[in-house]
Amino acid sequence: MNMDLYGYFAYGDDVGVSTFALAHRFAHEQEAQAIATKFPGQVIQTFNVGAEEIVGPWQQMMADPDAPIPQGMFDWLISHNTNHTEMLALLPANATLVQVDLSIVDFRDPDQMYEWMFLHQQMHDYEQSALGITS
Repeated sequence: MNMDLYGYFAYGDDVGVSTFALAHRFAHEQEAQAIATKFPGQVIQTFNVGAEEIVGPWQQMMADPDAPIPQGMFDWLISHNTNHTEMLALLPANATLVQVDLSIVDFRDPDQMYEWMFLHQQMHDYEQSALGITS
């Protein structure tokens, strides 16, 4: 799954969030399968990483920036960051890629969301390249 096609959307774009969440789930599943093939015995959990259930809270946070951040969003961010951390630990070091903590973001703030989306895309680009995923 090429995250380049779905990894960005405009702040407030409800359809974009939904499309991203689905494509993101497929990308993580594809990457987990590639890890299992490339590193026999290694298992990268994808449970809660694709999580289409974050769509509603994410949309709500963009619609009402004063609303509290739902606990489910915090939980997802931590699970998601753990997944990327585990994958990067298995892949060859890359001097141009700096591991960032993808669990720290406030999606109510457009600037933070766009920065997170950019950094997140960089992670997926590296992971997919290192794993030989081309589509």
